Amino acid sequence: VYVAGPECYCNPTVSNEDESGITNVTFDGIGTNSSSEPFYTDFTNTQFSVAQSGTYTLSARVSVSSTPLVTKAWIDWNQDGNFAEGESYNLGVVTSGLDVSSGISATVMVPQDALLGSTRMRVRTATVDNPLVLDPCANTENGESEDYKILVTPGLGVPNADLLKSSIVVYSANKAINVKSTVEEINNI
Repeated sequence: VYVAGPECYCNPTVSNEDESGITNVTFDGIGTNSSSEPFYTDFTNTQFSVAQSGTYTLSARVSVSSTPLVTKAWIDWNQDGNFAEGESYNLGVVTSGLDVSSGISATVMVPQDALLGSTRMRVRTATVDNPLVLDPCANTENGESEDYKILVTPGLGVPNADLLKSSIVVYSANKAINVKSTVEEINNI
């Protein structure tokens, strides 16, 4: 019998486990350090808050002991218990080094229709033949997976304000609240 529902996610597995893995995940300037072992760590007690339509930066650091590692992240924006390819972020490929950048800082744009509340983010690094096929669930050679909790909150206003005739628009962008007006000059708030 298989029962699915909220918080029911696939279990990533690793064969030929070595000391390759994730040493840091940084989301919007907040970093979480870890060792590169074991092959899976549940960090869902660590929560990152994001707003619908907000833009954030995601990066990782990894240690490579033998073969190159591909690193990706997935965020289950629709909270359906699956990490879809459209919910993935490429974080790069590393060929060697200890505690080095995974190569790419991803720009994470939270969908305006992302479901509110807690959802899962998985960051995974592994040895794969083709960097495009790293899977959030399948068995891989070497590497590590880490799961985090993302708290999606309502966005404030609209992400890209298109001012209409005779309107005042309040919206959030880059951790700031913006107020724009086509009616008259804003003197103070």
